[in-house]
Amino acid sequence: MGFFFYSGTLLAQSPLDEEIKNTVIENMDKITESQLDQIISSLERETLELVTLNELLKNFDEQQNSAWVELEKKQKAKANKMVDEALQKALLDSIET
Repeated sequence: MGFFFYSGTLLAQSPLDEEIKNTVIENMDKITESQLDQIISSLERETLELVTLNELLKNFDEQQNSAWVELEKKQKAKANKMVDEALQKALLDSIET
């Protein structure tokens, strides 16, 4: 019973198409133990790969956010420098005239 519950849980969590899931469930009584082992193994690998992919995407997102924060700092610094230079030039020009 636990074996079928475990495979059902993995199947329910899988992003597989619902039609495929339903076909597996409807034919569970016809599936051999060897086939069930293969299905469970595939679903476990799928789960592991999805967890790995999730971590990769999470890390990528964090890196992108860090890169945007750094770019924003550089752009603000550059803009501040340009404003300072323009003000300095305007002040010098006003003093000279």
